[in-house]
Amino acid sequence: MRRTQTQRIRTAASISVEAVIVDDADLPVYLTIADTATQLSELGMSDRAIASALAVSDKRVAKAARGAAASRSEVGSSRM
Repeated sequence: MRRTQTQRIRTAASISVEAVIVDDADLPVYLTIADTATQLSELGMSDRAIASALAVSDKRVAKAARGAAASRSEVGSSRM
């Protein structure tokens, strides 16, 4: 009795991927400075000093800090 060798069937796997491509030029200024403003704030700098260093208004620094805090809370709640 003669046996034939079997071969595995090769199929192309399909994986669906969704990605969001974000151009930094499309982001508002407060979002682009949020990380830097947060780091400087954690180092003890005032909003006015941060605004001066980043060449923006202190209101924009405050908005960036609020936006960064909100995004951190959303990430934290989505992990649970």
